[in-house]
Amino acid sequence: MERFRSGWKRIIEPIARLCVRLGISANAVTVVGSVLSILVALLTGVTGWLF
Repeated sequence: MERFRSGWKRIIEPIARLCVRLGISANAVTVVGSVLSILVALLTGVTGWLF
């Protein structure tokens, strides 16, 4: 798993730095991620996109 760390770090680190610069808290990221996941689940379930 360690071999994947550098690749993911290159992707995630600029996003994390931007969030810190904008003052976005970890809790806000969690809430937004949860809401988006629920919306995508509902949209794919209602539209039948997965079936």
